[in-house]
Amino acid sequence: MKTTWPFLFVCLFALLQCQSDDVPQRGDFTPIPVRYPPAFRDTLQVDTFFGKAVHDPYRWLEDIDAPPVADWVRLQNELTFGYLQKIPFRGAIENRLRELWNFERYSSPRREGDFYYFFRNNGLQNQSVLYRVAELGDEPELVLDPNRWSADGSSALGAYAFSPEGNLLAYQVSEAGSDWRTIRVLDLVENRTLADSIQWVKFSGIAWAGEGFYYCRYPEPAAGERLSGRNEFHQVYYHRIGEAQSDDRLVFADRARPNRGFSAETTEDERYLLLGMWESTSGNALYFKDLTVENGEFMPIAESFEHDYTLVGNQGPNLYFLTNNGAPNGRLVKVNATKPDQGFWEEVLPEEKDVLLEAHLFGEHLLTSYLQDAKSVLRVYALDGERIGTVDLPGIGRVTDLQGAPDQNRAFFAFESFTTPATIYELDISLLTTRAYKAPTINFNSSQYATQQVWYKGYDGVDIPMFLTYKKGLPMDGRRPTLLYGYGGFNISQLPRFQVQRAVVLENNGIFAVANIRGGGEYGEAWHRAGTRSQKQNVFNDFQAAAEYLIQQGYTEPA
Repeated sequence: MKTTWPFLFVCLFALLQCQSDDVPQRGDFTPIPVRYPPAFRDTLQVDTFFGKAVHDPYRWLEDIDAPPVADWVRLQNELTFGYLQKIPFRGAIENRLRELWNFERYSSPRREGDFYYFFRNNGLQNQSVLYRVAELGDEPELVLDPNRWSADGSSALGAYAFSPEGNLLAYQVSEAGSDWRTIRVLDLVENRTLADSIQWVKFSGIAWAGEGFYYCRYPEPAAGERLSGRNEFHQVYYHRIGEAQSDDRLVFADRARPNRGFSAETTEDERYLLLGMWESTSGNALYFKDLTVENGEFMPIAESFEHDYTLVGNQGPNLYFLTNNGAPNGRLVKVNATKPDQGFWEEVLPEEKDVLLEAHLFGEHLLTSYLQDAKSVLRVYALDGERIGTVDLPGIGRVTDLQGAPDQNRAFFAFESFTTPATIYELDISLLTTRAYKAPTINFNSSQYATQQVWYKGYDGVDIPMFLTYKKGLPMDGRRPTLLYGYGGFNISQLPRFQVQRAVVLENNGIFAVANIRGGGEYGEAWHRAGTRSQKQNVFNDFQAAAEYLIQQGYTEPA
């Protein structure tokens, strides 16, 4: 099979067509000669697996400390950086990228106690800063700035959670990229950090209840094994504010299964504690305890690790969960705490063709986010599953950062597209109306560009969607420089999102294409599995077919 590729931006600088006088058009660009350094091919390196010979001629490159490998790396770097330094318009592209990167970003506001809290980044900060306002539109008050925690920027904010009254904020701090976290507590009334310091926290959230919170940790590692020790014997603890960590109460541990991990979560009314158990990155068992019952025991909801369960919220004893149990594309079920056996579960939202990504209990409604042909759809349902309506979105894009509260019919969300950075919208859930709350100011005119979705055939006849974004009115003469992107792995969906690198491609008369190839999660678990293990070749075939489609349809040409 002949391999054909469109003008992919393997190196962005080499293929851009700029409108600026500093950057020549494609026909004026003198190719830079490249002499690829030779690499030894060891034809004698052969392994036999199940009677089949498998050649591995470049295994010698795995010995990273060997002098031949060091020489190979040096020659590769000389080739790469030597090429980049010879590009005459590289500086113009760099300047434009810097201009685009420098714009203000906001998160969706969330109501906690008497304030709305949100994150803001001025465009150049390494980490976003937490602010609050009493009323939307007020002058923001700084709450937490992770950029001040270390001179070299190596301290980072992890998970965080507000107390039910909104007077305390527990947050995790990571040092130098480590998975270890330290939990600290900020008094939001007096604006001071409390003495509480919870160490050896890893793979944990923060779940408030009563006068403290639940968290997960490992035993303190032996000296010298902080970064190299095994993650064994995960445990759930309860910390009471003002007490030493040594006084924290052990809530759950499994001494017989050292590799099992746990999660702790409480319902909004603090009545139920949810205990999740996991053994890998997918699938979890689930138990719960009624915290109003003295010396109550954990009761099972799901004891196997075959499926995923995510708490949506509760209405009294009724617990709502998002799960893929019996529904690869997701469904919503209601579990009554008085009879949690699966035979008594009630299906509120059955599985659909569209993938159910999120569900939130806001007011007397369920606000859901679905994935429909690799783009976001917001729908509102009553608690009994009756569909109330669909939220009108600005166009082809993705929704993130849904924020709201069970006692409110107002929510906020972020919407972005290939040509528009994330804009924060306010949603009236009862009326299904939206308004732009915070729109970024960026020196990029998104109205000049269009996005369309096309379908092409994979080599086995499967229909595969692809997004194409380009300047309106751009002549499709079969010679457009084209950046084709695909991923196809780990159930990760490639949804519309804004990136300044792509904006520069579009500004300079290029096409940006995203192929939603198999292996991702665009159509649920079946789409994911169709690009894994024995079917992994589908991923590469789908990407190749996308390139051939772009050529055949007159968008671009082979390199």
